[in-house]
Amino acid sequence: MLDASRVGASLDSAALPMSVALRRLPGALELALRGGEDYALVLAVPPAKAKALERAWPRRVPLARIGRFTKQRSLRLDGKPVSAQGFVHFQ
Repeated sequence: MLDASRVGASLDSAALPMSVALRRLPGALELALRGGEDYALVLAVPPAKAKALERAWPRRVPLARIGRFTKQRSLRLDGKPVSAQGFVHFQ
């Protein structure tokens, strides 16, 4: 998403949706960021439309604001640069 949009992102690790059981595991954040078991959809909206989306979103489906896009073409987690490398299928 970042490469295609030619932007960067700043993510908040505390906002990432993870189960209580996952959070207890050593390396939980690494698993959430780079594991191959996707269980959530990622979507992006302009900041001016975020509140409207939150009001319209069905309550039965969790919605988490995990970060924001930036003009700087890098990925940052809690203010620190991280590699954008995710799970590589068929490796």
